[in-house]
Amino acid sequence: MNRSLKARLVISFSILLLVVFFFFAFFLYLGIERIMIQRVDESLFDKARYLSTLVKVEEGRISFTLSQMDLGEFVGPGARNFFILRLETGEVLYKSPSIGDNSFPLGSVPSINRVTYFTISQGHVKKRIINYHFLKTDELFRDLSFFLPVKRYGFVLQVGRDLRPETDIIKRFIFYLITLAILTLLFLSLVIRKIVEASLSGIRAISKKVKLISEKNLSERIDIKKVDIEFKELAKAINETFDRLERAFERQKEFISYVSHELRTPVSGIKLLTEIALRKKRDIDDYMRYLKDIEKSADHLSRLVNSILLLSRMDMGREHMKLEELCLSEIIKEAIQIVSPLALEKDVKIVEELSPIRFLGDKDAFLEIFVNIIENAVKYNKKGGWVKIRNDGFKIIIEDSGIGISEDDLPHVFERFYRAENSRSKKTGGTGLGLSIAYELLKRQHGDIKIESKEGEGTKITIFLPQ
Repeated sequence: MNRSLKARLVISFSILLLVVFFFFAFFLYLGIERIMIQRVDESLFDKARYLSTLVKVEEGRISFTLSQMDLGEFVGPGARNFFILRLETGEVLYKSPSIGDNSFPLGSVPSINRVTYFTISQGHVKKRIINYHFLKTDELFRDLSFFLPVKRYGFVLQVGRDLRPETDIIKRFIFYLITLAILTLLFLSLVIRKIVEASLSGIRAISKKVKLISEKNLSERIDIKKVDIEFKELAKAINETFDRLERAFERQKEFISYVSHELRTPVSGIKLLTEIALRKKRDIDDYMRYLKDIEKSADHLSRLVNSILLLSRMDMGREHMKLEELCLSEIIKEAIQIVSPLALEKDVKIVEELSPIRFLGDKDAFLEIFVNIIENAVKYNKKGGWVKIRNDGFKIIIEDSGIGISEDDLPHVFERFYRAENSRSKKTGGTGLGLSIAYELLKRQHGDIKIESKEGEGTKITIFLPQ
């Protein structure tokens, strides 16, 4: 399933706007409803107070008379207002004609000269009602109040109003609000889509630029200055990725070129020697001489292939390190033993002065490291020269009295297939991979290596063991 960032952004912003609009509309609705109810309550209070003045008590008889104008408000077919006059005990004394056969509960009776409001539903019609509690003094006792105790009567006047008009207004308001919300959402969705598209134009520009980058055009890069601030980190990361990729491709091309060249030399030598040996019949000594030369070329080819395979496995992460506790002196003595025939042939003396040190590492990897470095020290040495091996704690120092390395070549000695100007490897049959292998094997085990050398004065290599 294809996921669209643009669609997610548009939907997210639309939902956010919808939620904000909903809360705004909800509080607006509550505010409008409250204002309308307050106005209804004020009107009901005024009517209740006015109607209470129409109640008379004389000699125990209660009278209530509405004027013609008042009757029009409570009697007509379209009358929205109604009332019930009750004693405070709840007994009904008078009902407005607009109520008909309907009635409504007394509810809670407020204290004297106090009011309570409540809303009831009859059918689908809401009605707002006020309970207005007041006292009336018998007119007979009013004038005699100085001589006789005053008799008062408590009444509850319930005045109500049909809320259908207000309900209709609120319904229309809700309808208009929903319609406005839908239209606003559609409009804002289009606007947001345009804004998102404009915002994502930077990604499209980056994508277009990336598509131009191919194996044949790895030098192409994204212009950071033309990218929006929000996408600068992305563009920078992509450029850095392609920088690494370009370097990897260059290394791969160089590697293939070097391998082709290096393999061609021993293979051509073997082929040439074989052709010469087969051109005519020869005696056994000649054949033995040719076979020895072929064996040397085959040994060189074997070393080269093994080195290439080892580097390839390391590049692919398939060269797994088996870490164990190792004894430094034992590893170096084994390496010296392997290099001894070459040292004997070159008349080079190997001297080692090692203190007992144990460290954690891969035995085969460290044997390969020390063999390569000591072998180089012997190969590129002078006849009757020396190689000294000593340690200072976890720091191993290997010095030789060899031909040395020039200042220009020194920074490149750990590069694969690098050949110094004096063509050391060509003269000795080296592959140009020994130091590269030692360097990478050390780095994989969190060790390090440094090299110091002067042309014609020998070389000093310092190995830092992992701790």
